[in-house]
Amino acid sequence: MTKKIGSLTLATVGISDKVKQGQLEIAKGKLMKALICKMTIPVQNTTGGNAALSDAQKQALLDLFEMNFMFGQGKEFQPYVSQRLSRIHKEARRAFNSEIEGYTDTTTGLGQTITNGATANCVVYLPIPTGFLWDLPATERHLFGIGRSQAKTVEFELKRLSSTIAANWAVNGTVTVELYPHYDSCKGDVWGLVPHYKERDETNDTVVFASEDGLPLEVRERTATHAATALTNVSVWVDDEEIHDQVGPAEIIRELNDDCLLAAAGLITDRETILMKPLAGTSLRWLQTGKVKVKQNKKDLATIKLGLLYVPIVGDDVLQKQIQAVAGAKYRAKPIKAASAALFQGLDLPTRTQALPAFVIYDTDDREYQQLPGYTASPNGPAPVLAVPETLVAMAKGKAGRHADAGEKAVADKVAKDLTAMVPGGVANGRGGMGNVYASIRSFFGA
Repeated sequence: MTKKIGSLTLATVGISDKVKQGQLEIAKGKLMKALICKMTIPVQNTTGGNAALSDAQKQALLDLFEMNFMFGQGKEFQPYVSQRLSRIHKEARRAFNSEIEGYTDTTTGLGQTITNGATANCVVYLPIPTGFLWDLPATERHLFGIGRSQAKTVEFELKRLSSTIAANWAVNGTVTVELYPHYDSCKGDVWGLVPHYKERDETNDTVVFASEDGLPLEVRERTATHAATALTNVSVWVDDEEIHDQVGPAEIIRELNDDCLLAAAGLITDRETILMKPLAGTSLRWLQTGKVKVKQNKKDLATIKLGLLYVPIVGDDVLQKQIQAVAGAKYRAKPIKAASAALFQGLDLPTRTQALPAFVIYDTDDREYQQLPGYTASPNGPAPVLAVPETLVAMAKGKAGRHADAGEKAVADKVAKDLTAMVPGGVANGRGGMGNVYASIRSFFGA
């Protein structure tokens, strides 16, 4: 399904345009995996003779624009903050495992030859990845993306910073941006997982992404391409699990090059150096969650410039705020229940992975409203209410009691933890730690 869902106009330098919260409408039964920006850019060849933009000049052109992409009732989720479009270009190539449309096109795209002194409209389709991950197993892709109610909390802003591309090249006129969704079908109103991009520049040998707890998808060093990197000896951890132990980038990328599903390894090494990336097809069950640490075992770079792509884990209070907002007058305006998306899809994920903030929103006439544990919220309610079906409580209580009677206290306690993990926000961190929901679940057991 292709339908334009918005447009932006950047007439002059310093101008920004945005899609405000409440304005982004997507189709029912869809997950938006990317927001496609069809950019029409009037590129002027001032005095350079008949020529086309080089790759470096195309990157400089993309750097003339800066974007912010946020969502959540209070814009708590911030996938891209003050990022130039050259960064979004890199993220799009990795997400789709292909070059973006129009980047090399010689007829209407950025690869066309422009006559000396002339201005030509160059069209490029730049996807902003919001959940498209080509290398995930198909059964798990429906957890990723932006759903219908979630989309209404999106704010997207694009700003034009300059008109000078490079010597002999400039943007000459108004830039227009048409917005199209890249959809995947889904059942229900899904609040999906969206990868976030964060950067860290450090002079220390060891760099810890201390506040970025979640599911790491990639770690990169941004100083140089893989072929030209100065790094010779690095180690990478996710929490206390060592992913790479004192190896060079050549050993790290060899694993990816050996991966038969990676069709074009050059797309992830020709602009940056990859320090961690799961092999294609790896299930969420086997991916590590937690906080990333990178160490230069040999001080090759005075300043190491890292980029982290990850899905953040947020607190139960943040999720409850989103659930209450969806029930409110601006969004669904009726009673709802939010239940785990992984549970709904029948995915058997470890407790730590269930901390990822994906849930499905149900109306009172949906059978899942009665069957699944989660939070209920009403339009005028002060806060969502934890609601666990009595049948589930009875089954869990009986199972826990039998283990307790047998002296198996740890197993009995795990029954309560498993039930807690079924509730959005029940697991508090990437190490599987229980949040505030756990105490409420234990109270159902009379403990």
